[in-house]
Amino acid sequence: MLPLCVITIHVASQTVPMGTVIVDELTPMAVEANTIGFASVVGWLFVAVMILRLIYVAISWWKLQRFIASCEQHSRDDGVTIAVTDRVDLSPFSWMHTIVLPRSDYEHGSQSIIVHELGHIRRRHSWDVLLMEIICSVQWFNPVVWMIRQDLRAIHEFEADTDVIEKGFNAHEYLDMLVTKAAGQGAYSMANGISNSTLKKRIKMMMKQKSFRWRRAKVLYVIPVIALSLACTSKTEMENPEGSVKTDDVSLIAFGPDGNDGALFMMDGMEVGKDDVLALDPKYIESLTVLKDTVATKIYGEKGKNGVVLITTRPNPESTELTVYAVDAEMPEFPGGTDGLGKWISQNVKYPAEAKRLGISGRVNVNFVVDTDGSIVDVNVVDPVNELLDAEAVRLVRSMPKWKPGKKDGKLVPVKYQIPVNFRLQ
Repeated sequence: MLPLCVITIHVASQTVPMGTVIVDELTPMAVEANTIGFASVVGWLFVAVMILRLIYVAISWWKLQRFIASCEQHSRDDGVTIAVTDRVDLSPFSWMHTIVLPRSDYEHGSQSIIVHELGHIRRRHSWDVLLMEIICSVQWFNPVVWMIRQDLRAIHEFEADTDVIEKGFNAHEYLDMLVTKAAGQGAYSMANGISNSTLKKRIKMMMKQKSFRWRRAKVLYVIPVIALSLACTSKTEMENPEGSVKTDDVSLIAFGPDGNDGALFMMDGMEVGKDDVLALDPKYIESLTVLKDTVATKIYGEKGKNGVVLITTRPNPESTELTVYAVDAEMPEFPGGTDGLGKWISQNVKYPAEAKRLGISGRVNVNFVVDTDGSIVDVNVVDPVNELLDAEAVRLVRSMPKWKPGKKDGKLVPVKYQIPVNFRLQ
Protein backbone atom coordinates (compact mmCIF):
# COMPACT_ATOMS: atom_id res chain seq x y z
CA MET A 1 0.00 0.00 0.00
CA LEU A 2 1.49 3.29 -1.11
CA PRO A 3 1.59 6.16 1.30
CA LEU A 4 -0.64 9.31 0.48
CA CYS A 5 1.44 11.71 -1.57
CA VAL A 6 0.85 14.90 -3.59
CA ILE A 7 2.22 15.18 -7.10
CA THR A 8 2.58 18.72 -8.42
CA ILE A 9 2.67 19.22 -12.20
CA HIS A 10 3.92 22.56 -13.51
CA VAL A 11 2.30 23.63 -16.83
CA ALA A 12 3.47 26.71 -18.77
CA SER A 13 0.81 29.48 -18.73
CA GLN A 14 -1.00 30.29 -22.01
CA THR A 15 -2.06 33.78 -23.05
CA VAL A 16 -5.69 33.92 -24.24
CA PRO A 17 -6.19 36.73 -26.76
CA MET A 18 -9.04 39.20 -25.88
CA GLY A 19 -10.79 41.76 -28.07
CA THR A 20 -9.83 45.40 -27.62
CA VAL A 21 -12.40 48.24 -27.55
CA ILE A 22 -11.01 51.68 -28.36
CA VAL A 23 -13.19 54.70 -27.47
CA ASP A 24 -12.38 57.75 -29.56
CA GLU A 25 -13.08 61.29 -28.38
CA LEU A 26 -16.85 61.99 -28.27
CA THR A 27 -18.08 64.85 -30.44
CA PRO A 28 -21.49 66.31 -29.49
CA MET A 29 -23.94 66.46 -32.48
CA ALA A 30 -27.16 68.52 -32.74
CA VAL A 31 -30.22 66.44 -33.48
CA GLU A 32 -32.90 68.37 -35.57
CA ALA A 33 -36.35 68.01 -34.08
CA ASN A 34 -39.18 67.14 -36.49
CA THR A 35 -41.47 70.12 -35.66
CA ILE A 36 -43.61 72.62 -37.70
CA GLY A 37 -42.96 76.34 -37.24
CA PHE A 38 -45.62 78.93 -36.28
CA ALA A 39 -45.23 80.75 -39.59
CA SER A 40 -46.05 77.57 -41.50
CA VAL A 41 -49.21 77.03 -39.44
CA VAL A 42 -50.38 80.58 -40.09
CA GLY A 43 -49.62 80.27 -43.78
CA TRP A 44 -51.53 77.03 -44.18
CA LEU A 45 -54.45 78.44 -42.17
CA PHE A 46 -54.59 81.49 -44.42
CA VAL A 47 -54.60 79.35 -47.57
CA ALA A 48 -57.16 76.91 -46.17
CA VAL A 49 -59.66 79.60 -45.18
CA MET A 50 -59.16 81.41 -48.49
CA ILE A 51 -59.84 78.22 -50.46
CA LEU A 52 -62.92 77.41 -48.37
CA ARG A 53 -64.24 80.93 -48.85
CA LEU A 54 -63.70 80.79 -52.62
CA ILE A 55 -65.48 77.43 -52.73
CA TYR A 56 -68.36 78.98 -50.80
CA VAL A 57 -68.58 81.84 -53.32
CA ALA A 58 -68.53 79.40 -56.24
CA ILE A 59 -71.27 77.25 -54.69
CA SER A 60 -73.40 80.33 -53.96
CA TRP A 61 -73.03 81.47 -57.57
CA TRP A 62 -73.94 78.01 -58.86
CA LYS A 63 -77.04 77.77 -56.64
CA LEU A 64 -78.15 81.24 -57.71
CA GLN A 65 -77.78 80.41 -61.41
CA ARG A 66 -79.62 77.13 -60.96
CA PHE A 67 -82.49 78.83 -59.12
CA ILE A 68 -82.86 81.53 -61.79
CA ALA A 69 -82.88 78.88 -64.52
CA SER A 70 -85.74 77.09 -62.75
CA CYS A 71 -87.95 80.21 -62.75
CA GLU A 72 -90.51 81.24 -65.35
CA GLN A 73 -88.69 83.54 -67.78
CA HIS A 74 -90.11 86.74 -69.36
CA SER A 75 -87.88 88.81 -71.66
CA ARG A 76 -88.09 92.60 -71.89
CA ASP A 77 -87.24 94.84 -74.81
CA ASP A 78 -84.31 96.35 -72.90
CA GLY A 79 -82.56 92.98 -72.64
CA VAL A 80 -83.54 92.40 -69.02
CA THR A 81 -85.20 89.11 -68.07
CA ILE A 82 -87.93 88.83 -65.45
CA ALA A 83 -87.73 85.48 -63.64
CA VAL A 84 -90.99 84.66 -61.84
CA THR A 85 -90.97 82.25 -58.91
CA ASP A 86 -93.84 80.68 -56.98
CA ARG A 87 -91.95 81.06 -53.71
CA VAL A 88 -93.99 83.49 -51.64
CA ASP A 89 -91.37 83.84 -48.90
CA LEU A 90 -88.68 85.26 -51.19
CA SER A 91 -88.05 88.99 -51.55
CA PRO A 92 -87.42 90.46 -55.03
CA PHE A 93 -83.78 90.65 -56.11
CA SER A 94 -81.62 91.02 -59.20
CA TRP A 95 -78.51 89.33 -60.54
CA MET A 96 -76.65 90.42 -63.67
CA HIS A 97 -79.42 91.04 -66.26
CA THR A 98 -82.18 89.17 -64.44
CA ILE A 99 -84.81 90.39 -61.98
CA VAL A 100 -86.37 87.69 -59.80
CA LEU A 101 -89.90 88.39 -58.57
CA PRO A 102 -92.43 86.35 -56.60
CA ARG A 103 -95.53 85.79 -58.73
CA SER A 104 -97.65 88.11 -56.58
CA ASP A 105 -95.24 91.00 -57.20
CA TYR A 106 -95.06 90.24 -60.91
CA GLU A 107 -98.84 90.29 -61.31
CA HIS A 108 -99.90 92.91 -58.79
CA GLY A 109 -96.76 94.47 -57.35
CA SER A 110 -95.64 98.07 -57.55
CA GLN A 111 -93.65 99.17 -60.57
CA SER A 112 -91.22 100.74 -58.09
CA ILE A 113 -89.75 97.27 -57.47
CA ILE A 114 -88.85 96.97 -61.16
CA VAL A 115 -87.36 100.48 -61.21
CA HIS A 116 -85.28 99.68 -58.12
CA GLU A 117 -83.86 96.46 -59.55
CA LEU A 118 -83.26 98.06 -62.95
CA GLY A 119 -81.10 100.59 -61.12
CA HIS A 120 -78.93 97.74 -59.85
CA ILE A 121 -78.68 96.23 -63.33
CA ARG A 122 -77.93 99.52 -65.10
CA ARG A 123 -75.02 100.21 -62.75
CA ARG A 124 -73.72 96.62 -62.97
CA HIS A 125 -73.89 96.18 -59.21
CA SER A 126 -73.67 92.40 -59.57
CA TRP A 127 -70.10 92.70 -60.85
CA ASP A 128 -69.24 94.89 -57.87
CA VAL A 129 -70.65 92.28 -55.52
CA LEU A 130 -68.82 89.41 -57.22
CA LEU A 131 -65.50 91.26 -57.18
CA MET A 132 -65.98 92.20 -53.53
CA GLU A 133 -66.74 88.58 -52.60
CA ILE A 134 -63.49 87.43 -54.21
CA ILE A 135 -61.51 90.16 -52.43
CA CYS A 136 -63.13 89.21 -49.12
CA SER A 137 -62.09 85.61 -49.74
CA VAL A 138 -58.46 86.61 -50.26
CA GLN A 139 -58.47 89.20 -47.48
CA TRP A 140 -60.76 87.30 -45.10
CA PHE A 141 -58.65 88.30 -42.07
CA ASN A 142 -58.83 92.05 -42.85
CA PRO A 143 -61.71 93.80 -41.02
CA VAL A 144 -61.47 96.85 -43.26
CA VAL A 145 -62.44 94.74 -46.27
CA TRP A 146 -65.63 93.58 -44.57
CA MET A 147 -66.47 97.16 -43.60
CA ILE A 148 -66.07 98.29 -47.20
CA ARG A 149 -68.17 95.34 -48.35
CA GLN A 150 -71.00 96.47 -46.09
CA ASP A 151 -70.67 100.11 -47.17
CA LEU A 152 -70.67 99.13 -50.84
CA ARG A 153 -73.90 97.15 -50.40
CA ALA A 154 -75.49 100.16 -48.68
CA ILE A 155 -74.39 102.50 -51.48
CA HIS A 156 -75.90 100.13 -54.04
CA GLU A 157 -79.26 100.31 -52.28
CA PHE A 158 -79.09 104.11 -51.90
CA GLU A 159 -78.42 104.49 -55.62
CA ALA A 160 -81.32 102.22 -56.59
CA ASP A 161 -83.64 103.98 -54.11
CA THR A 162 -82.70 107.33 -55.65
CA ASP A 163 -83.84 106.06 -59.06
CA VAL A 164 -87.25 105.20 -57.62
CA ILE A 165 -87.74 108.61 -55.98
CA GLU A 166 -86.52 110.49 -59.07
CA LYS A 167 -89.06 108.58 -61.19
CA GLY A 168 -91.82 110.22 -59.15
CA PHE A 169 -92.97 107.30 -57.01
CA ASN A 170 -94.49 108.19 -53.66
CA ALA A 171 -91.78 107.82 -51.02
CA HIS A 172 -94.13 106.70 -48.26
CA GLU A 173 -95.73 104.00 -50.41
CA TYR A 174 -92.28 102.82 -51.44
CA LEU A 175 -91.11 102.71 -47.82
CA ASP A 176 -94.17 100.69 -46.84
CA MET A 177 -93.29 98.22 -49.58
CA LEU A 178 -89.67 97.99 -48.40
CA VAL A 179 -90.69 97.30 -44.81
CA THR A 180 -93.11 94.60 -45.94
CA LYS A 181 -90.59 92.91 -48.22
CA ALA A 182 -87.72 93.15 -45.73
CA ALA A 183 -89.81 91.22 -43.21
CA GLY A 184 -89.72 88.19 -45.52
CA GLN A 185 -86.86 85.85 -46.30
CA GLY A 186 -83.79 87.53 -47.72
CA ALA A 187 -82.56 86.94 -51.21
CA TYR A 188 -79.45 84.98 -52.12
CA SER A 189 -76.40 86.45 -50.38
CA MET A 190 -74.64 87.31 -53.64
CA ALA A 191 -77.66 88.98 -55.26
CA ASN A 192 -78.86 92.57 -55.00
CA GLY A 193 -82.01 92.25 -52.93
CA ILE A 194 -84.18 93.92 -50.31
CA SER A 195 -82.58 93.42 -46.92
CA ASN A 196 -83.35 94.74 -43.47
CA SER A 197 -79.65 95.19 -42.65
CA THR A 198 -79.57 98.67 -44.25
CA LEU A 199 -83.27 99.46 -44.04
CA LYS A 200 -82.98 102.00 -41.22
CA LYS A 201 -80.35 104.01 -43.10
CA ARG A 202 -82.36 103.78 -46.31
CA ILE A 203 -85.46 105.14 -44.62
CA LYS A 204 -83.46 108.14 -43.40
CA MET A 205 -81.94 108.68 -46.84
CA MET A 206 -85.07 107.98 -48.90
CA MET A 207 -85.95 111.58 -49.66
CA LYS A 208 -82.36 112.54 -50.45
CA GLN A 209 -81.69 113.56 -54.04
CA LYS A 210 -77.87 113.85 -54.07
CA SER A 211 -75.97 111.38 -56.22
CA PHE A 212 -73.76 108.76 -54.60
CA ARG A 213 -71.32 108.43 -57.50
CA TRP A 214 -68.37 109.97 -55.67
CA ARG A 215 -68.80 107.58 -52.76
CA ARG A 216 -69.00 104.66 -55.15
CA ALA A 217 -65.80 105.80 -56.87
CA LYS A 218 -64.13 106.22 -53.51
CA VAL A 219 -64.91 102.65 -52.52
CA LEU A 220 -63.89 101.19 -55.89
CA TYR A 221 -60.60 103.10 -55.69
CA VAL A 222 -59.79 101.44 -52.38
CA ILE A 223 -60.58 97.92 -53.62
CA PRO A 224 -57.47 97.37 -55.81
CA VAL A 225 -55.26 98.83 -53.09
CA ILE A 226 -56.62 96.28 -50.63
CA ALA A 227 -56.20 93.48 -53.13
CA LEU A 228 -52.47 94.23 -53.34
CA SER A 229 -51.86 95.04 -49.70
CA LEU A 230 -52.21 93.00 -46.54
CA ALA A 231 -52.45 96.01 -44.23
CA CYS A 232 -54.89 98.87 -44.41
CA THR A 233 -55.21 101.66 -41.89
CA SER A 234 -58.21 103.66 -43.01
CA LYS A 235 -61.91 103.10 -43.44
CA THR A 236 -64.21 104.65 -45.99
CA GLU A 237 -67.01 106.50 -44.29
CA MET A 238 -70.16 107.95 -45.82
CA GLU A 239 -71.10 111.54 -45.19
CA ASN A 240 -74.57 112.97 -45.00
CA PRO A 241 -75.70 114.33 -48.39
CA GLU A 242 -76.05 118.06 -48.71
CA GLY A 243 -78.84 120.07 -50.27
CA SER A 244 -81.38 117.30 -49.80
CA VAL A 245 -85.08 117.36 -49.20
CA LYS A 246 -86.07 116.67 -45.62
CA THR A 247 -89.60 115.43 -45.23
CA ASP A 248 -89.87 116.75 -41.70
CA ASP A 249 -89.33 120.29 -43.05
CA VAL A 250 -92.34 120.11 -45.37
CA SER A 251 -95.48 121.60 -43.93
CA LEU A 252 -98.90 122.59 -45.21
CA ILE A 253 -98.85 126.09 -46.58
CA ALA A 254 -101.15 128.80 -45.25
CA PHE A 255 -101.51 131.63 -47.71
CA GLY A 256 -100.95 135.00 -46.07
CA PRO A 257 -99.22 138.31 -46.77
CA ASP A 258 -96.05 137.26 -44.92
CA GLY A 259 -95.73 133.72 -46.22
CA ASN A 260 -93.46 132.15 -48.82
CA ASP A 261 -91.54 135.19 -49.98
CA GLY A 262 -89.45 134.35 -53.04
CA ALA A 263 -91.11 131.00 -53.80
CA LEU A 264 -92.10 130.10 -57.35
CA PHE A 265 -95.84 129.50 -57.78
CA MET A 266 -97.05 127.22 -60.58
CA MET A 267 -100.80 126.96 -61.12
CA ASP A 268 -101.98 124.27 -63.55
CA GLY A 269 -98.54 124.28 -65.17
CA MET A 270 -98.29 128.07 -65.57
CA GLU A 271 -96.18 130.48 -63.53
CA VAL A 272 -98.28 132.92 -61.51
CA GLY A 273 -97.58 135.63 -58.99
CA LYS A 274 -98.08 135.50 -55.26
CA ASP A 275 -100.99 137.93 -55.48
CA ASP A 276 -102.78 135.61 -57.91
CA VAL A 277 -102.44 132.77 -55.42
CA LEU A 278 -103.69 134.87 -52.51
CA ALA A 279 -106.70 135.90 -54.57
CA LEU A 280 -107.59 132.28 -55.37
CA ASP A 281 -110.65 130.94 -53.57
CA PRO A 282 -109.55 127.79 -51.65
CA LYS A 283 -112.59 125.89 -52.89
CA TYR A 284 -111.06 125.93 -56.38
CA ILE A 285 -107.88 124.21 -55.20
CA GLU A 286 -107.79 120.46 -55.80
CA SER A 287 -104.22 119.71 -54.70
CA LEU A 288 -101.12 121.46 -53.45
CA THR A 289 -97.54 120.16 -53.52
CA VAL A 290 -94.32 121.71 -52.20
CA LEU A 291 -90.91 121.17 -53.82
CA LYS A 292 -87.73 122.21 -52.02
CA ASP A 293 -83.97 122.48 -52.46
CA THR A 294 -82.38 120.28 -55.14
CA VAL A 295 -85.71 118.83 -56.28
CA ALA A 296 -87.03 122.30 -57.07
CA THR A 297 -83.86 123.55 -58.80
CA LYS A 298 -83.45 120.35 -60.79
CA ILE A 299 -86.88 120.84 -62.39
CA TYR A 300 -87.26 124.63 -62.48
CA GLY A 301 -83.64 125.79 -62.43
CA GLU A 302 -82.66 129.05 -60.74
CA LYS A 303 -86.30 130.09 -60.38
CA GLY A 304 -86.90 127.24 -57.97
CA LYS A 305 -84.01 127.98 -55.59
CA ASN A 306 -86.42 129.34 -52.93
CA GLY A 307 -88.90 126.50 -53.33
CA VAL A 308 -91.78 125.76 -55.68
CA VAL A 309 -95.49 125.56 -54.87
CA LEU A 310 -97.49 123.47 -57.35
CA ILE A 311 -101.23 124.16 -57.38
CA THR A 312 -103.84 122.17 -59.28
CA THR A 313 -107.28 123.72 -59.51
CA ARG A 314 -110.61 121.94 -59.81
CA PRO A 315 -112.77 123.03 -62.75
CA ASN A 316 -116.10 122.46 -61.02
CA PRO A 317 -115.75 122.76 -57.26
CA GLU A 318 -118.51 121.03 -55.36
CA SER A 319 -117.10 121.61 -51.90
CA THR A 320 -114.84 124.03 -50.08
CA GLU A 321 -112.59 121.31 -48.73
CA LEU A 322 -108.91 121.63 -49.57
CA THR A 323 -107.40 118.31 -50.63
CA VAL A 324 -103.69 118.37 -49.84
CA TYR A 325 -101.05 115.91 -50.95
CA ALA A 326 -99.10 115.99 -47.69
CA VAL A 327 -95.78 114.21 -48.22
CA ASP A 328 -95.10 114.13 -44.49
CA ALA A 329 -98.49 112.77 -43.48
CA GLU A 330 -99.08 109.29 -42.11
CA MET A 331 -100.18 107.44 -45.23
CA PRO A 332 -103.59 105.72 -45.49
CA GLU A 333 -103.70 101.95 -45.26
CA PHE A 334 -105.90 99.39 -46.98
CA PRO A 335 -107.48 96.78 -44.66
CA GLY A 336 -104.88 94.01 -44.54
CA GLY A 337 -102.03 96.23 -45.73
CA THR A 338 -100.21 96.01 -49.06
CA ASP A 339 -100.67 92.24 -49.32
CA GLY A 340 -104.38 92.61 -48.59
CA LEU A 341 -104.71 95.22 -51.32
CA GLY A 342 -103.01 93.00 -53.90
CA LYS A 343 -105.24 90.08 -52.97
CA TRP A 344 -108.38 92.21 -53.12
CA ILE A 345 -107.50 93.56 -56.57
CA SER A 346 -106.81 90.08 -57.96
CA GLN A 347 -110.17 88.85 -56.66
CA ASN A 348 -112.28 91.77 -57.87
CA VAL A 349 -110.75 92.95 -61.13
CA LYS A 350 -112.68 91.95 -64.26
CA TYR A 351 -110.84 91.87 -67.56
CA PRO A 352 -113.18 93.49 -70.15
CA ALA A 353 -114.31 90.85 -72.64
CA GLU A 354 -113.97 93.22 -75.59
CA ALA A 355 -110.40 94.06 -74.55
CA LYS A 356 -109.60 90.35 -74.41
CA ARG A 357 -111.05 89.82 -77.87
CA LEU A 358 -109.00 92.68 -79.30
CA GLY A 359 -105.85 91.56 -77.47
CA ILE A 360 -105.55 94.80 -75.50
CA SER A 361 -103.36 94.80 -72.39
CA GLY A 362 -101.48 97.36 -70.35
CA ARG A 363 -100.87 99.02 -67.03
CA VAL A 364 -103.33 101.65 -65.78
CA ASN A 365 -102.15 104.02 -63.04
CA VAL A 366 -105.08 105.33 -61.02
CA ASN A 367 -104.96 108.36 -58.74
CA PHE A 368 -107.48 108.78 -55.94
CA VAL A 369 -107.89 110.48 -52.59
CA VAL A 370 -108.50 108.65 -49.33
CA ASP A 371 -110.84 111.01 -47.48
CA THR A 372 -110.90 111.60 -43.73
CA ASP A 373 -113.57 108.91 -43.27
CA GLY A 374 -111.57 106.38 -45.32
CA SER A 375 -113.79 106.60 -48.38
CA ILE A 376 -112.37 106.80 -51.92
CA VAL A 377 -112.97 110.06 -53.82
CA ASP A 378 -111.58 111.96 -56.84
CA VAL A 379 -110.71 108.83 -58.82
CA ASN A 380 -108.94 109.47 -62.13
CA VAL A 381 -106.53 107.79 -64.54
CA VAL A 382 -103.06 109.33 -64.75
CA ASP A 383 -101.94 108.03 -68.16
CA PRO A 384 -104.87 106.60 -70.16
CA VAL A 385 -104.12 103.26 -71.83
CA ASN A 386 -107.43 102.21 -73.37
CA GLU A 387 -111.03 103.25 -72.70
CA LEU A 388 -112.05 99.72 -71.73
CA LEU A 389 -109.12 99.13 -69.38
CA ASP A 390 -109.29 102.65 -67.95
CA ALA A 391 -112.99 102.29 -67.15
CA GLU A 392 -112.47 98.95 -65.41
CA ALA A 393 -109.57 100.32 -63.35
CA VAL A 394 -111.68 103.29 -62.22
CA ARG A 395 -114.61 101.00 -61.37
CA LEU A 396 -112.29 98.73 -59.39
CA VAL A 397 -110.83 101.58 -57.33
CA ARG A 398 -114.23 103.16 -56.65
CA SER A 399 -115.55 99.84 -55.36
CA MET A 400 -112.76 99.42 -52.80
CA PRO A 401 -113.78 99.20 -49.13
CA LYS A 402 -112.95 102.06 -46.80
CA TRP A 403 -109.30 102.54 -45.91
CA LYS A 404 -107.71 103.57 -42.66
CA PRO A 405 -107.40 107.34 -43.30
CA GLY A 406 -104.14 109.26 -43.22
CA LYS A 407 -103.07 111.57 -40.42
CA LYS A 408 -100.98 114.68 -39.98
CA ASP A 409 -100.08 116.01 -36.56
CA GLY A 410 -102.58 113.58 -35.06
CA LYS A 411 -105.48 114.84 -37.20
CA LEU A 412 -107.22 112.99 -40.01
CA VAL A 413 -106.42 114.48 -43.42
CA PRO A 414 -107.31 113.55 -47.01
CA VAL A 415 -104.30 112.10 -48.82
CA LYS A 416 -103.73 111.45 -52.51
CA TYR A 417 -102.74 107.89 -53.42
CA GLN A 418 -101.85 106.00 -56.60
CA ILE A 419 -102.00 102.31 -57.46
CA PRO A 420 -101.23 100.43 -60.70
CA VAL A 421 -103.73 97.99 -62.21
CA ASN A 422 -102.05 95.54 -64.58
CA PHE A 423 -104.04 93.88 -67.36
CA ARG A 424 -102.13 90.97 -68.89
CA LEU A 425 -103.32 88.43 -71.43
CA GLN A 426 -102.29 84.84 -70.71
